[in-house]
Amino acid sequence: MNRVSYSQYKTWGTCPEYWKLKYVDKLDHFNQSIHTIFGTSTHLVIQEWLENILFNDEHSLVYAQSVDLSDRFKEILIKEAAPHIHRTDKDGNETVLFTKAVLEEFYQHGCLIISYIQQHQAKVFPTENIKLHSIEHYLKADVGKNLTFVGYIDIVTYNEKTEDYVLYDLKTSGKGWSNYKKKDKSTTDQLIIYKKFF
Repeated sequence: MNRVSYSQYKTWGTCPEYWKLKYVDKLDHFNQSIHTIFGTSTHLVIQEWLENILFNDEHSLVYAQSVDLSDRFKEILIKEAAPHIHRTDKDGNETVLFTKAVLEEFYQHGCLIISYIQQHQAKVFPTENIKLHSIEHYLKADVGKNLTFVGYIDIVTYNEKTEDYVLYDLKTSGKGWSNYKKKDKSTTDQLIIYKKFF
């Protein structure tokens, strides 16, 4: 059974030849960067906060909005970064992927993002009548002859009053979220496809 993800779909929609080189010929090699490490780290902290604090009946909303997550974010960021700071090329030469100063800059930005989400929790992650349904919700759907779509939804919540589900796909960006970016179908289509298969 052949499997296709949203990343593959997006790549093919942009350039079928590049899709072939990347997924069939295996000529593209993914390398971690400070941006991917930062994205993974912020995802993990936000998901932990949702699961262990915001939607945990043991904690109040006031606590969820005010708890300091900076130490936990630093711990995860360092853990994610450590294996990739030093890189060795094919000739055995070691390079530094990013400096301590760059890591510190991304740490500061991450703290601001996480704090913003906490302060605006009622708008971003409302809790009235809402329960956390799942984190990294696995999707699997047959989409054609011998072809399966697979993916993971970052966060799913469920409104017990309206019986509605809300799907969240967390994104980080090095250039901000302009109106152009927000309307970019290659970005927005991901949630539309996830909704269809959810």
